[in-house]
Order: sequence, then structure tokens, then C-alpha cells
Amino acid sequence: MAKKMKALGLNYPTSSQTKLEEGFAFALAKYTKHNFGAETTINVWHPSVSPNQLSLASLWIANGPVETLNILQAGWEVQPILYSSNYTRLFTFWTADGDNETGCYDYLCPGFVQVSQEVSLGLVLKDISTYNGTQKEIHIGLIKEDSDDWWLKFNNIFVGYWPKSLFNYMYGGANFVAWGGEVCSQDKEPSPAMGSGHLPQDGHYGISAYFKQTQIWDNQQLVNPDAKSVEAYSDKPKCYGAQTNQEAHGIEDWKTLSEEENLEMERQLQVINKPPIKSFRTEHGDILDCIDIYKQHAFDHPLLKDHKVKMRPKRIQKKMMKGKSSMETDQSAPFLPKNIRCPPGSVLIKRTTKEDLIMAKKMKALGLKHPTSSRFRSTSIEPKDFAFTGAEYTKHNYGAKATINVWNPSVSPNQYSVASLWIANGPHETLNVLMAGWAVQPHSYSSNYTRLFTYWTADGYQKTGCRDYLCPGFVQVSHEVSLGLVLKDISTYNGTQKEIQIGLIKDGSEWWLAFYNKFVGYWPKKLFTYMFGGANFIVWGGQVYSPANESSPPMGSGHLPQDGHDGISAYFKQMQIWNDIDFVYLDAKFVHLHSGRPKCYDAQIDHEIAAPYPVDLFYGGPGKC
Repeated sequence: MAKKMKALGLNYPTSSQTKLEEGFAFALAKYTKHNFGAETTINVWHPSVSPNQLSLASLWIANGPVETLNILQAGWEVQPILYSSNYTRLFTFWTADGDNETGCYDYLCPGFVQVSQEVSLGLVLKDISTYNGTQKEIHIGLIKEDSDDWWLKFNNIFVGYWPKSLFNYMYGGANFVAWGGEVCSQDKEPSPAMGSGHLPQDGHYGISAYFKQTQIWDNQQLVNPDAKSVEAYSDKPKCYGAQTNQEAHGIEDWKTLSEEENLEMERQLQVINKPPIKSFRTEHGDILDCIDIYKQHAFDHPLLKDHKVKMRPKRIQKKMMKGKSSMETDQSAPFLPKNIRCPPGSVLIKRTTKEDLIMAKKMKALGLKHPTSSRFRSTSIEPKDFAFTGAEYTKHNYGAKATINVWNPSVSPNQYSVASLWIANGPHETLNVLMAGWAVQPHSYSSNYTRLFTYWTADGYQKTGCRDYLCPGFVQVSHEVSLGLVLKDISTYNGTQKEIQIGLIKDGSEWWLAFYNKFVGYWPKKLFTYMFGGANFIVWGGQVYSPANESSPPMGSGHLPQDGHDGISAYFKQMQIWNDIDFVYLDAKFVHLHSGRPKCYDAQIDHEIAAPYPVDLFYGGPGKC
């Protein structure tokens, strides 16, 4: 197979600098400034190819003249002629002479030094993205270290390296980086699909293939490439397209940011992202930093300058957070690899990116409405672009908790779908609100993953508050769980239900966030005006947003509760109130169901007759309104 592949030839993916052999096509972005490598996150697909074709997505690093070009390449590939199968696989390629005599795929020639005991080149990538559904990703890095060896990084693992002695032009770095797709078709066959098989013009998240969070190694740090130095290229634009990151990631605002706005965002990032003690990159492309607990962004809030950190609630015992569930709620955070843990004295915080700030700016322009009854809206008519359904509880309380099954509803880049617990108090104009749950929100996270999220405001969503860590306020104390965490375990229809337990609980004067039995952190009393003595309003339920020109997205599982309960519709179970002494079941007489669009989304409660009894909420719907 390798001999046959050599006969086909592998060309370097540039534009007119190199003449392409017949049968090859590329669609990619290229960066032509000096660098020391790059890292990127790629969604994984399984394009259909014949035995004599290939389709791949990869990162390229290159340097030197065309005739003796030094190249490193890594990514995923479907290439039956090489691997004798049609599986999508992790692959590498290298050459030191423009692919004339040196170099090879994977281990087919001496050169690549393997060091990992966990990852092999040629590994089958069995988790494949689905059209308009969950996107499965890998993280690839090609990085030059001080010794001038070039390392391959796969997710968080350094797989091995190519020694410097293999190359003539890679000692001092490289002058070319490319990321994108390549196909080859021989024997006059119609060319195969590239990526997802859809042009980027057809749609972005969940539709076309992508490379996101692509960053360049500039000496000792990863930096975002200057958009002016990134060029999109496709040699067959009618068959395969490429759009630069501003377009392909749905961040149109990048194209209109002035130099002054860019500088301001860089300044904000320096304020938000404190110097890490240790950092991890997850399989989903997020960077998680271990930050000194006393240097976190929360203490940039003017009201928290002299705040003394509380490491855990005084009155809420860990055992109180346990509840009946199909999952063990006293386990350690089940959504993080075991190797991601911070040292004592530090806390785990997801790093904020420029993308996050741009998305937050755009989200602010959309407006985040409070999804409750008409007393918390300026009109009794539910806004056309928002929809809420759930249960409202209107008695005095000191917080609540619930077990929520986790779903990954399909949303477009301009939509969102969330399930959360709300605690609120105060008049509409200056409403104090805490929110926590799961969300699929590309506008906020530039991805379609289901994530743990929070939101708070002290003035009815006008000027104060934010999502997760985007503004100072929330004090992180956990070194295991970060806000914005990807919840990769998703419920299946008529199958296993994957759950999280969320609590928003007042202890003393602070309001704590609990995830399972882990206390993630808290909002100090100084942030709020009306939350000192507890709250008078709780909501459990789902909310969706869709612009007026799009059909509304699914909520929860995408099924109405009338279709069935367990295994079919989304739910909040074991809903309990904190009475400042213990958790108690709520009285169903004070629970009011609300749905602004019952044909699209609805809610039902289910409870036992004998008191004390648990009240369960089943909610959601298909949308398309």
C-alpha cells in the first residue's frame, strides 16, 4: 500500500508556488510569517472515499525551497490505499526534500521517535461528528522546542518527535503554516468529499468541517495569528471551499473590529487571564489554567478588594448534596480527565479567549431576557425570539438544588438552548438573579458542546453581571471543576440518562454553586442588593433563543413531556428547597407551570401523593416555531 501511495505522490498544499498534480485538491488557510509551530482543534469526519482516493484534514508546517522543502503534517485521514480500511485515523507525514526521497507516513520509515505509551500513529478515531449534531474533535500540535526537535501533540499527550538532524531548514523555526483539507482521486473518478462534505457557505457549526482556536507558537507562547496574515485558498472553489476564521467560526465582528477595539480586547484578556501556575488543554480545545486562588479575576471587582476567601460553606454539609439519581452524585467531577488537577492553593479556571469576548459582546446586543412569569418582563407577551418553559416557585427560600438530565440539542450559530436553575429577588428593573445549569450556546462558547454555565446580574441584566468568568464577581474555590466545562456525557433517547446535580444555596451571606457534591465557588453578598435575606423566586426549566428569521431550536431532548417521561423528555428531578437548615421537598401547591408556546415547548410535573414527596419536572419540545 505504501508503495502504491508513493506512486500517487503527495503534494505540498500551496497556491501557484507549486504546480499540483492531476487528481489533487486543497482548501485551506495559510499563514506565511515566521513561527515555531502551531496548534489547532479539528472536528472529525468520515468522508466516503473509494479504494484509490484519500480525504484528510491536517496541520502543515514547512520551510525551505520547493525542491528540498521540509514538511511536517498531522491530522486525520481516510485513506484505504495506505491503511487497507476506510476508518478515519490519526496520521502524520514528513519529508526533508520536497517528498522526493526522504520521509513517509507514520512509522513506514525511520525518523519519528515515539515516546507515548497511550497514543499510536494510525490510531482509529471512532468518535465521528454528526451533521447538525454533536461535533467530535481532536487537538493537534506541531511544536518546535528549544533543542530544535519538532514535537507532535495529540489532545493533551506528547506522542513523540522528529529530531532536528532529519531536516535542513527547520532549525530556527518555519515560515509556513497551513490548516485545511486535501483530497486525491485517481483513474478519472469523481473527486471524493472533503471534511463533512459540505461547503462552508452551507453553514458553519454542525454543518461544515472546521479548524478552530488555531494558534501560532511565537517563541515561548501561543498567540492568535494576525488575521491580515491568514489567507484562505482553494484550487477548486466550486467543489471545495475555505473561509478564514473570521467567517468560518461565525465571528463576523472580527472583520469590523478597529485596531483600537482589538487593543482593548487584548487589554481585557490580560486583566481576566491571570498568570497560570499550570495549564492544560482539553480534548475539546479549551485551555484550563491553575490560578493562585488569591489572584483570580474575582478580586478585580472594586467591592471585593479586601475580601477573605471562604473555602467551603459552614452550614451545608457535603453529605446534604447527595440525592437519589441514576448516577452516583458523590463521585469526583466525572467530566474531566484524571490528569487535570490543580496543585494546592490554586483553582481551576477556563481561560478566556478573544473569541469569548467577541461572542459576549454580540450576546449582549441580543439581550439575555429573564425567563420567568410576566411580573419579570416588561410585557405579558413572551418575546418572539425567546421561549421559556418550566416550573416557578414563589415562596421565600434560601436556595435550591435539582438533578438535571443532560442533552445536546441541535442549534444554529445564532441560537441557543439551555436548561437551568434560577434564583431571583427584587423589582424587575434591578432584579438580582443567579443562574446555573447546562447550555448549548455557540454565541457564547463558539462551539456546539453542552457546557456547565452560570450567569448573574444585580440590576436586571442591564450593566452588572456576566456569564462564568467574563467579569469579576464569582469567587472560584474548586481545583477540580471549572465553569464552562464541557459535559461530554449526553443522554440518549429511550436509553441511558446522563445527569448533573446543580445547587444554588445561600450559606451565611454568600450564595454558593454546587456541582454534584463539589462546591465550585460563590458569589459574595456585596455583589447584590436584594439577596441578603434569601430569595422569593425559583425557576427550574429550559429556555431557547432564535432570531426571527430562523425556526426555533429544540429544547431539552427535543420531545414534549406528553410524548413520555423517563428516557424521552428532559427533566429536573429531586427538586428541593434549602430552608437555611436542611433541604426539603417543595409543596406542589406553590409550584406553577409556565409555557409561552405550549405547542412548541411544554412542561408537566409529577409527584407522589404522600408527603413529604419529591416533585419532578418534565419539560421541552421540538421547536420549529
